[in-house]
Amino acid sequence: MKVFEELSAYQSSLKTYTDYQNTIDTAFMEGEVKGIVQGKVEEKEIVTVNALKKGFDYETIRYLTGLSFEEIDKIKNKYNL
Repeated sequence: MKVFEELSAYQSSLKTYTDYQNTIDTAFMEGEVKGIVQGKVEEKEIVTVNALKKGFDYETIRYLTGLSFEEIDKIKNKYNL
């Protein structure tokens, strides 16, 4: 009977560990995705700022970045360009 109890305790402990590891893995992947998305947003903002400084029109910036005219305008106002 003691072997069964030890096996049951081990299996319970193993399940707890794998659940914990899966939680960490999921959080890591979600954080990684958020970081990638944030990087792309920042990259578009940098391209927009540089394009505005060079005098590009909104249509060209929209084509290059995929941003809406409103988003371009927000960036323009943010940097007082």
